Order: sequence, then C-alpha cells, then structure tokens
Amino acid sequence: NLYIHGGCYIDQTTGIDYGNLYLDDCEHAGSLTFVSGNTLSVNNVIVNTTCAAINLSQSGFLRIRGTLQVAYPSIITQGAGALDFFGGSTMPTNITTFANLRITATSAAVRLRTSITVNGNLILNSFHWGFELREYDLTIGASGTITGSSQTSYIQITSSGKLIRYVDSNEAIFPFGYKGQGYTAYNPVIIKNYGTPDWFTVGLEGNFINTPVPNRTLLREWSIFETVPGGSNATLTFGWDNHTDLNNFNRNNRIAIARYDSSQWMETNSSRVTSTVEPYSTSASGFTSF
Repeated sequence: NLYIHGGCYIDQTTGIDYGNLYLDDCEHAGSLTFVSGNTLSVNNVIVNTTCAAINLSQSGFLRIRGTLQVAYPSIITQGAGALDFFGGSTMPTNITTFANLRITATSAAVRLRTSITVNGNLILNSFHWGFELREYDLTIGASGTITGSSQTSYIQITSSGKLIRYVDSNEAIFPFGYKGQGYTAYNPVIIKNYGTPDWFTVGLEGNFINTPVPNRTLLREWSIFETVPGGSNATLTFGWDNHTDLNNFNRNNRIAIARYDSSQWMETNSSRVTSTVEPYSTSASGFTSF
C-alpha cells in the first residue's frame, strides 16, 4: 500500500505498482502530483477527505486496477495527465467529466456506471476487450479526440449506450465493437460533415430494429441522429469484419448504404470494397437527414 503524507511528486523513470493508494491525512495535507509521463499503478484509490489532492495537470497516468473511491471529486486536478482504468476496474459514479481518460482493457472490459464526458483525449489502449458503455452515453467534447482505436481496441456495445461527438468537415470516428455470443466484431463508423457542424449521437445494434431485405445485408444496424435536424451534408463510412456478413451478402458486388425513412429502406450506392483484409469498409456521400 502507498500512504501519502505531505506533498509527494511522482517523477520516476519507470512505472511503479502498488496495492492501495490512501490520501486521507488532513493533518499533513497529503497530496500526489505527477510530473512525468509515467504510470503509477494501484489496486484501489481511497480518498475520504477534502484535505488531500491528486494533481494530474502536468502529465502522467494514475492507473486504477480496482476501485476509485473519492468522496470529493474536486480534489482531483485534471489536465495533461489522465486517469487510466485497467480492465475489470470499477469506474466511479460521482465523476462524470474527465479532461483526459485512458482505458487499458487487456484482460477484461472497463464498464461505464454512469454517462460521462471526456473533453480532451480518450485513449483506447486495449487488446480484444473494450470500453463497455452498457446503457450509458459517452460524450467527447467539441475539441476532444479519440486515439488508439483499432480492430482490437474499441468502444464495446452490449446495450443501449451511445457515443456523442461534434462533427464538422474533419473525420470523426465512432470506433464501435459489438460483443456477440462468443465473438466480438469491429464495426466503426466515420462521419465527415461538410454542412453545418452539429452534434451526432451514434449507436449500434446487433440485430435489426427495422428488418431489411433478408440475408443480403450486414448483421448490423447503426443509429445516427443529429442534434439539430437539417443543415448537414455528411459522408458516412462503415466498417465491418467477417462476423458481420450474412450468408448471401457478397462484398464484391454492388454495395448500398440503406437509411430507414420511417416506413421503408432508402438505398444510396456506396463505394466498392477494395481491401482483402479486415476490417472492410464502404462509403457514400450526400446524407442530409438522419
């Protein structure tokens, strides 16, 4: 265990692992300041006083392998550094806004327990496990970014949770992975909006809410909504892998992106698949309503 009394600066050249981190001594005003880019890894963080402080304003990562138990969230100064939640750790419900956030899910998923906002950089540092939204929403701030996403490092969809991003003419990736029975499929969508910038809310379904032509589709339905209807002119790119193909879907044939318009599916021809390796992708432009 690591007990902090007075001021302590983490400035090591290699990462350090501890059991539990305690900062609960008002008499000595315990505080922990990160001044290097390294990682301090602990099982649980326990802070039950307003006298202590965790300062991540400079750099560095505080990795939590268990539970972050902070009675007063204001004692954490966020900035260039980040809280880093390890696979299987328990995210707090009383911290809903993060400057930066890193998810290191290498052996189990990290699960949201409330809706949160990341105003800076969401760093996905996982390997075949994801950042599981469950039934909660994840908002990336207007100037925020998502880095580290790939076919093995993604935001995992298992329920109704949505990813919300501000989209302009720059690419905004929604790096979803869908966890099915015995497999996880990578199903990202990228949006570029050449019209009026807007907030987009995107979700993913493993089955169809509105049934399309049987067997000639991918087994996925993305839900895409804009906050202010109208004004958008978007290019959409969808990605998938072999787990998503239905039996009669042939990615070498003509491909269309279909949008459900309250009563029927409206098709827009999209680009042919040129890649022979996963993830495959197809794109189309000119989407003005969602």
